[in-house]
Amino acid sequence: MRCKSLISIIAALILVAPVIASLAQVYASPSTTTFYIEIEYILKSRTQVSIILAPNEVREIIAPPEPEGYKLEYMIVTTSQKYIPKYLAIMNYDKEILEGDKLSAVISLSGKIKIVNSASKNFTTTIVVEAIYAKRTWIPITPETKEISFNVTKPEDPLFTLKNLTIRVTIDNYAPYRVSDVIGPEGTSLIALESANKISASAFSVDLKHVVLDFSSRDLREGTYTIKLLYFENAELPSAFIVRNEKFIKDSVPPQSQKSFTERQQTTARHLGYVIVLYSVIPKPSYTKAEVKVISDLVDLVFNRAQEIVTYGASYLVPPLRFKFWVKAFVVFGEKFTVVNGLKEPLNVLYMPITIKPTGKWTPKEVIAEVSSEAIEGAEYAYLVVQLPPNARIRDAVSPSGITFSKYVSSQIAWGSTNRSVSVSSRELYIQVKSKNIMEVGSYRIYVDWLPINLKVVDYKGNPIPGAKVTIKSGAMILKGETSESGQVKLTPYVPGTYELTVYFKGKLVNKTIIPAFYEKTFTVKCSVYDLKVTVVGARGQSLSGAIVLLVDSSTNTELYSLVTDDTGTCVFKQIPAGEYTLIARYKRVSSSIKITVDKPLEKKIQLDVFIDTPLLNLTLTTKETIGVALALITLAGLIKIASSRLVKKKSKDNEIEESIEEEKEQ
Repeated sequence: MRCKSLISIIAALILVAPVIASLAQVYASPSTTTFYIEIEYILKSRTQVSIILAPNEVREIIAPPEPEGYKLEYMIVTTSQKYIPKYLAIMNYDKEILEGDKLSAVISLSGKIKIVNSASKNFTTTIVVEAIYAKRTWIPITPETKEISFNVTKPEDPLFTLKNLTIRVTIDNYAPYRVSDVIGPEGTSLIALESANKISASAFSVDLKHVVLDFSSRDLREGTYTIKLLYFENAELPSAFIVRNEKFIKDSVPPQSQKSFTERQQTTARHLGYVIVLYSVIPKPSYTKAEVKVISDLVDLVFNRAQEIVTYGASYLVPPLRFKFWVKAFVVFGEKFTVVNGLKEPLNVLYMPITIKPTGKWTPKEVIAEVSSEAIEGAEYAYLVVQLPPNARIRDAVSPSGITFSKYVSSQIAWGSTNRSVSVSSRELYIQVKSKNIMEVGSYRIYVDWLPINLKVVDYKGNPIPGAKVTIKSGAMILKGETSESGQVKLTPYVPGTYELTVYFKGKLVNKTIIPAFYEKTFTVKCSVYDLKVTVVGARGQSLSGAIVLLVDSSTNTELYSLVTDDTGTCVFKQIPAGEYTLIARYKRVSSSIKITVDKPLEKKIQLDVFIDTPLLNLTLTTKETIGVALALITLAGLIKIASSRLVKKKSKDNEIEESIEEEKEQ
């Protein structure tokens, strides 16, 4: 992309290096939420082929096969002239790169396009094809995570080398984390190396939420890279916002000194950082390689160029003079910055404050971003920026005047007396809404396709919970669903950010936590749902088979479950939500109840006052009844004994009387 002024170069650099760019148990707070850092491994394949096309001849261009483990993201097709002639018709492409009135390249998401020679004679050109392949992995982070590390090696595919590799690291805007530094394999800060001109600006770029490592320049090598993280609430950024590039401010730093700068704008927008341009023109005899650097919270060198200027005249009347001209551009993040000038000459400083202002109303199909004249008043340049989480894809973008931008990538579109910067990718976009005195205000509509979040609700043992009521909430967005027999449910949020997840089972809250937007895996939601083992025994400790056991919700006095004990007097209630319950056991005409709290897997024993049970006689006696029967039997036995004793005595007396009568008769 060619820029015709230093300001337009820096504006483009702002856009190229995006300035903005195990769940917990019940009652988890946002500070315990697990977020995920996305790491993209990107391989670029570049081929050139010279072709001769006859009139109306059609050729199909196909991207090379995907390397193992990678998927084709897109294919870029252009010519060696870096633009596509008008008589070379392109068919079946998805996006284009436009430079004013010239078509620079076309992009195919499928990896296939067709070209046609629409001229009346043969056409000869060199076609340049660049295929982009990617694979992704995610690293979980929590507030305790101070850094992440990943190892970089050359690609396994023999067709690719390390110079084909680019790595992009992304922290979602709504995550309360930001990048603080990047450490290379030698243990040195890449920011410091870049500042000292030991690696090129194109090899490494960084902002608050992104890191890009480009190995094509050979400045970076294989090894372990570490990204230092900071965790704090103010690290969160909106997902739709207006970027304001305020007016440039000119200053200078005296020789061999340093100077600090700060420029807070009197607007309601949030201060983000600065674009800084350092430059100097020095007579070559006076030029020395001295340190010039910028110090701030986070610094990214985005442009670095030095050039010798020679003043040749028409004759020797004025002999040639030689100057050293150099310019460096930085994007820095922080309230202030310091410029260190190690030169023996004054250093010119041109800097532009950057602010952002949230915008956007989210609906299931689109985000409506209002850009008002008040929001961009006073800004030199302004852009609408949307950066989406992994579960969203941008389908289209339409301006207030009805212009559709979905096909443009890194493009400069004719806009009055200037060009308008526009780029729409799958998950982020920027649309220039102001360039000095030219602006377009109103409602911008960004159409978004949202991917569902997969949830699997399980109990304490990891078993699926069917019939659980799941709710996801973010602001006014409330989504509800019910788990299937496999414990799974899909919900499709349409607002970027974190979501409050609640799970109810049998009317009780069993999980409340915060989850991020993430679609590449199934979230397993472990709930406070446990098993309850109940053993029913009699008064003598004997097992009572066939006892009925009821579980009653104490808060509603509702019977939830009813089971019958087995031969061992035991029954197991599966998947009981945590809470307060009344446990009731009944055996024939005997019953008992206890109050219990289920907050973990439990085993409870209920003893019923069953002393004697005779199933054949259908006779069940309690302890008291058994004692009563025993006393009655003892009493009866005593009475029988007394009666028997009296009967014996009576019989003995009767015998004596009979014997006495017999004796009298004999006399």
